[in-house]
Amino acid sequence: MALSALVVDDSEIARMYIMDILQRIGFAEITEAENGADGIEKFKQTSPDVVFLDIEMPVMDGLSAVRKLSGMKGTSKIVMMSSVDRTGVIDDCLLAGADDYIRKDLDEDVVEKRIRDIL
Repeated sequence: MALSALVVDDSEIARMYIMDILQRIGFAEITEAENGADGIEKFKQTSPDVVFLDIEMPVMDGLSAVRKLSGMKGTSKIVMMSSVDRTGVIDDCLLAGADDYIRKDLDEDVVEKRIRDIL
C-alpha cells in the first residue's frame, strides 16, 4: 500500500530532513506546507495518511493547526515533530488531537524507527 504524507514545517531544511526519511520508508506521495494554515488547506486537498506537524511556525502554529485538523482527520494520523521538549507542550499537542510526538532533533535512525513504529 502506497502511503501519503503531509510535512508542515516553516524550515525548508527540516522539511527536507523529514521527507528524506519518509522516502526511505517508502512514502509514495509527500506534500509540503510552510505553516499551519497552509497545512490545513493542503490537508483538505490531499487527505494524507499521515501529517507531520511542527509546533513553532508563523501564521498558524502547530498546536492551533492540530486542533483544527483533529476534527477533520478521519483515519489520518497526526504526528507532531519538533525540537520542543517541554512536557506541558507535548501534553497539549496530544490532548488537542495529535496521535504522537517525535523530537526531530534526535538521531535520524531513531526518528525513522519512531515513524515506522507509528505506522
